[in-house]
Parts: sequence; structure tokens; C-alpha cells
Amino acid sequence: MSRRKKSLIDTNILLRFLTQDVKSQADAAERLFESSEDGSLFIPDLVVAEIVFILQSSAYGKDRGEIAQIISGIANFKKFDLDRTLILRSIDIYQSSALSFTDSYIVAHAQLGRNDTVYTFDRKMHRSEPSSVKIPS
Repeated sequence: MSRRKKSLIDTNILLRFLTQDVKSQADAAERLFESSEDGSLFIPDLVVAEIVFILQSSAYGKDRGEIAQIISGIANFKKFDLDRTLILRSIDIYQSSALSFTDSYIVAHAQLGRNDTVYTFDRKMHRSEPSSVKIPS
């Protein structure tokens, strides 16, 4: 049985497509997506985090609701292979709290039972999930 190889998509490919700020690159990204098989384009979690960081920056100024909608769209696009459950839970926490996306991702890990305990000195993160996020003493 041969395993189908996947292609990794870098942040800039997704950003050009999402923002349409460099039309020729946005068009090339769209052609890439259209010509790819379902599940053949791998999006690492780190790329998702970078997209959130860039979209919330002053360069793009997107609010949490807009970012959540964009990331949900990426997570639900059938051409992409990514940890949908974790990313969607992370973006839900991010949208409904004051936590950064990175902290939301860590809390989502805990909520999904992927770790028994998360240790942090971040009290805001601890308050969001006190049963599994602990502050060491």
C-alpha cells in the first residue's frame, strides 16, 4: 500500500489568497488549491498561528470575529489537511476570550484531553481552564 504524499502550504500562500493584496500570487494560490486533490495540502498548526498573528497586526487589523471566520474557513476547506478539531476548538476559545491564539491553542489541547495537565504562570490561562491548567507552586 503506497501512501499519498502531501504538499505543505506556507503562510504566505494562504495570506496572498486570503488578502488578495498581490493579485498574481492570489491567482496562483487559487489555481493551486483548485488543482489539488482533497486532503492533499497540509497546513501545519504553526502556519495557522502565524496567519492569526499577521491578520490581527496593524497591517491587516482584523478583529477576533473576522479572524475566527477566516480560520474556520481554512479548517473546513476539504483540500486542506490539518488538525481540524484542535484548530476549530482553539479559534472558538480565541474568539470568545481575551486569550491570545497561542494560549487558546494550549487550552484547547487541555480541553480535548490531549494532555493531563498544562503548567503555566499565566493566570488568565489558568482561569480559563482551572481543572487542567495549573500554576506550579
